[in-house]
This record gives sequence, structure tokens and C-alpha cells, in this order.
Amino acid sequence: MPRTSTGLHALTPQQLTASGSPHDRVYIEAAPGSGKTTVSALRFGLHRFSAPTDAGAVVALSFTRSATEELRTRVARQWGSASLHWPHRVVTLDTLLCDLLFHLLGEGVLHWPGEHTELDVLDSWRSTLPTKPGRIRPVLQVDCGHVVIRTVNEPQNASHPSALDFKGAVSAGTCTHDNVREVLQGL
Repeated sequence: MPRTSTGLHALTPQQLTASGSPHDRVYIEAAPGSGKTTVSALRFGLHRFSAPTDAGAVVALSFTRSATEELRTRVARQWGSASLHWPHRVVTLDTLLCDLLFHLLGEGVLHWPGEHTELDVLDSWRSTLPTKPGRIRPVLQVDCGHVVIRTVNEPQNASHPSALDFKGAVSAGTCTHDNVREVLQGL
């Protein structure tokens, strides 16, 4: 029978244990609807407010935008909107990776084609560039601190933009989340 009450007394013993764990990181594997988001929201606030003079950020990561928004909403409801004031955040993993890339570009650790330090990051090329089936896929790699455009030969056909269209878009400061991961993996 589902619990109808709210607050800490509504948590299962396992949820209480996970919520109150003194460890910085806790791995929770559980079925959908079992309370992982509730536990995550509680842990965010506990870390956020356990050492109010600590200048370090508490950052909660999720994979999808909808899950991130749900967690952000629950944190704000449980702990108040001030719990999410900078530098404390609830973001997607892709957002964190973009922030890291932007920082590396801004600090001059990496150099983007055209010397861009701010990028327009898309979910995919399909909505922006024409794609066609083929085995040649344009990619981004890092060579001595410079982001370079190369092509790889894939084992199977898939839809990709042409190397020329890809180069034009990247040189204009546009890429996808997959490209961000390619660049960061190349470090």
C-alpha cells in the first residue's frame, strides 16, 4: 500500500538510511516510483546546508531534462528556492559537460575553430543540417589543445551531415552534445 503521509516519517527505512548517509556519494538502484528522487532531494539539502560556510557547490546531476526539472522542483519545495542559489545547482549531465567545455575554451586550455569561446550546442544535427546515409562521419578531436575536424569511417551506414556542412557549422560556433563529449574524451 502506498504511503499517503508526507515528511521524513513517510520514508521507508532504506530511504532514511540513504537520505541520511554521511558519505558524499551514495549509489541507489531501485525501481521506478520507489522514491529515488525524494531521497536525492533530501540529500541535496542535507549537503547544501550541513556546512553553510563551505564555499563548495552542491551539484545534483541527472540524465534527462524532465528528471532534472522534477528534482529541481522537489529541492526547491523541500528546502526553499535559496537552496538553488549559485553555485548550487540541479542540472543535466550534458549541461555540466558543456559548462566544463566552455570553461576550458574561456581559459584558453582548448581552442575552438574560429576561436569561439561560446557555442550553440544542439541536441542533434538533424534539425539544422541535412544528413544522408553513409559510413563517413565527421567528428571533433583534440590535437595539441586545438579542436580539429576529422572524419571517421563507421562500420555501418548511418545518417550524418556532410563533412563540408559540419565544418561550416562547427567553424560558426555550433556543435551537438555528442560533439562536446567527443572533445572532452579527447583530453
